[in-house]
Amino acid sequence: MITFVLPEGALERIAVTYSPLVEAFFSLDVLTEPKHHPLHHAWVRRARKLAPALRREIAFFSYYYDPYIPSPIATYPTGDYPSFDAELERLLRLDDETVRYEFSAPFAGQTAISAGYSPQDESWRAVAVERAEEAGVGELAELALDSPQQLVERLCGMLEGYWTGAFAGEWRRIEREIALSVEFAGAELARAGIYGFLDSLGLEVRTDRTAGRFSFDRLHEHEVEIGPDDQLVLNPSYYLWPHVRVNCEAPWPYAVAYPTPFSRSRARTRVPPDELVKPLRALADDVRLEIVRLVAQKPRTTQELAPLLRLTDSAVSKHLHRLREAGVVTSRRDGYYVLYGLQEDRLDAVTDALRAFVHGGSGRRTAPPA
Repeated sequence: MITFVLPEGALERIAVTYSPLVEAFFSLDVLTEPKHHPLHHAWVRRARKLAPALRREIAFFSYYYDPYIPSPIATYPTGDYPSFDAELERLLRLDDETVRYEFSAPFAGQTAISAGYSPQDESWRAVAVERAEEAGVGELAELALDSPQQLVERLCGMLEGYWTGAFAGEWRRIEREIALSVEFAGAELARAGIYGFLDSLGLEVRTDRTAGRFSFDRLHEHEVEIGPDDQLVLNPSYYLWPHVRVNCEAPWPYAVAYPTPFSRSRARTRVPPDELVKPLRALADDVRLEIVRLVAQKPRTTQELAPLLRLTDSAVSKHLHRLREAGVVTSRRDGYYVLYGLQEDRLDAVTDALRAFVHGGSGRRTAPPA
């Protein structure tokens, strides 16, 4: 369990901010682990246009996206928001010793880090390499340990290609939502305090106002006191739902990254649970599933579907009515005939909503900021 100790009135120790580099890393985790991010399958589909070589590089570095982002990447700005290029330049300026430790520590694991992991120690190095090879990322670990500057340059090359090839446009689309969430957080912190704000987020967080502490369930035990000279950074994220990321390792900024209130609202309202049952019932029939498959190939009429299904026109019409009522198929008139087609967006929404419901749709949520 990770516990932060912070007096409730110490708002001067809290900063709310965001970073295009950190958000890019969260979006890369979506691409490599889409099943864990049911709200963002549309981004996974859009990212298919990325060049195969770039996709291979994204996969090569995937160990750094989840669950432990190297601390130099998850370093949040607390003044003016830097550009993506400025953040890459910051990474390229890291010294070899910092890179070697921070980018090899994830392979050793949190237990090793807590016990004093050092890449200069041969026994610790052996632990990191062995665990990396077991995970199938031995080449990445060796690069971090033996050629730290080469690793950073290759990583930044991948990130630059990803930004240019896809994420710059995505960042322009999502930055306003994140910025609004920063404003919302500032207002809520002033109104309700840190513990009222955390409670309102509906996260996997335990708050204890009396003791002045809040905790996250994690595999290792760590208590961090946010002293007068320390700062806790809160980072609303578009791509993080339904997860929370925590950084509790000095000398890097203590941070909690959490889904924007908009994200939680989308998870609740895109296909509400009571509406989820209707399309699932409509699809829970072998004939209707076959109709969905056929109209996914191309729009078809009742008269075209009937012989393919070996049913009467009347029977097919009843099935189509059920599917259209559930929003799974659409219809449009073409002269004398009515053409039926698959409503792709609705099918995607049902799939995502089912995943959201199964993986946490019952959690508390708040309305999005106005």
